[in-house]
Amino acid sequence: VVFAFNNTGGDLQKELRRKDVRAQVKNYRAWGHFWRSAGMKRRDTRYGWVALVHEPKGKNKIEYIAIFASGQQGLGMLYRKSAADGTRNIISGSEGNYRRANDNYMINGKSVSGQFARCENDFCFNPRTTLQYSVLDLRFEYQYRRSRRVGVINGWLRFLAQKVGCTNERKKCKNLKAIYLAGGSRGGCFSMTMASKLAKMPQFKHVKLIAQSYDGVCKGDEFGVRKGSELDTKLKFCKRGKKGKFKDMETKDAIRNPMQKDFKKKKVFFGWKTDVRRQFSNKDQRRVCLSHIAGGELVAAAARTFTDKDCRTQFCHIGGFYTQQWLDETHGHILRFYSLHKSTIQWSIDGFKRCRKRLGLYGPGESRPPALPPSKSLEVRVVTEVCPEKMEW
Repeated sequence: VVFAFNNTGGDLQKELRRKDVRAQVKNYRAWGHFWRSAGMKRRDTRYGWVALVHEPKGKNKIEYIAIFASGQQGLGMLYRKSAADGTRNIISGSEGNYRRANDNYMINGKSVSGQFARCENDFCFNPRTTLQYSVLDLRFEYQYRRSRRVGVINGWLRFLAQKVGCTNERKKCKNLKAIYLAGGSRGGCFSMTMASKLAKMPQFKHVKLIAQSYDGVCKGDEFGVRKGSELDTKLKFCKRGKKGKFKDMETKDAIRNPMQKDFKKKKVFFGWKTDVRRQFSNKDQRRVCLSHIAGGELVAAAARTFTDKDCRTQFCHIGGFYTQQWLDETHGHILRFYSLHKSTIQWSIDGFKRCRKRLGLYGPGESRPPALPPSKSLEVRVVTEVCPEKMEW
């Protein structure tokens, strides 16, 4: 139940529209030195904001980790949103107004993070043993040079390893079972990149990984993305075909959004190619499950989503571990509009449950297969009789 003031009368009313989740917001610096020591700039550790949604208490050890990340907020130090501003996000549950330490920040209950925290419709791991964060300002900025972006990734890897007590690469994290990562725009690229890095860490070699991207935007050196010339690619796709349709579907570096049927020269959506199979070894693909929603609108005059090199239809499945959906929606609509719930949030929730089943993980409402009864030891004797008179020479 959410309480809100009526703008007309000022009376306190009950609104049964959603159940928000309380979280503790701090900047990177307050959560530890991990990002600074990994190469993140001091000002980024000050202006990056992370919300702790849930942490196991008492004797409950961390068995699961879930991270929900917003996209880039403005253009870093060139344009930084004010302390009273922020961007709404359906993945992290951000409602803005987060740029200060706050122990009572409310995560939107309709968001992916909010529904996961409340374990709505069995969308969760074991809530008692799950560590959950919503990243409100990731600082994984598109315009940053590679070393600064790597610092964000490595900072998170070190932070998570410390939280589960597995900083030693030779020591296997026996308690940790699975990690779930979801994000939009730059947060989507962060989720996929984190999954590929976690899969290679020796102490996490047994951990199941689920990663989801909402119109994830990667640079040419991230997640295997091959970024070509924006102008040349757009000119190629902006050729009119028969009956007012687009003529070309694909170039060597890009695939056009197949959901765009009618020709619109000023509104052509496409994604830069990557080979998802090459980001994970054949062995790791058995414990990884990924999904991606692609729109393909040009973002900040420089960036677009990624797409697997073989995804030319609305829905595609790659290698049994990767699923992709093309949507004819703008970047902002995919990240912020709860009205697209069925195509975005619900599609990802269904994908999470499918991944959980594929990886042999179970939610609170699911029953595990019954254990086989202990079998009695049997003594087996093999007797071989040799009859020389029956042998043929």
